[in-house]
Amino acid sequence: MENQTQVQNNLKSNTEKKFQKIKILLYSEDFDFAQSFSLYFRKDYQKIITVNDKEIFLQIISFLKPDIIVLDINLSESLISLVQDLKYISSKSKIFIFTSHIISQQDLIKRLNKLVDKIFYQPIDLIEFNQLLSFYTTD
Repeated sequence: MENQTQVQNNLKSNTEKKFQKIKILLYSEDFDFAQSFSLYFRKDYQKIITVNDKEIFLQIISFLKPDIIVLDINLSESLISLVQDLKYISSKSKIFIFTSHIISQQDLIKRLNKLVDKIFYQPIDLIEFNQLLSFYTTD
């Protein structure tokens, strides 16, 4: 029984170390959301960068090469172009979008679903998002 507990603790420690190495980059024009996001996930992921300026965000992408890119952004045609640019600049990054769901933009949503790893609709369930991060970050 003691060995089993020790093995579980070692696995948990290795998982935590891996999570701490993950680089997450969040782009959001909503400063309060960016701060909340950062505080919520900092306990599991030490390398969380939040950016509120789109130009700075694009400059950071090529330098940082984040594992996870989160866009808290409104749906628009320009978003397709932005995601395509992100995939070109940082091809190994997982891309997630936080947005509001608009029925009239179903065609745009279908095209985005082919480009990104997942779209989350408001209100964002951060627990569900954290579970998804765990899925993408485990071996």
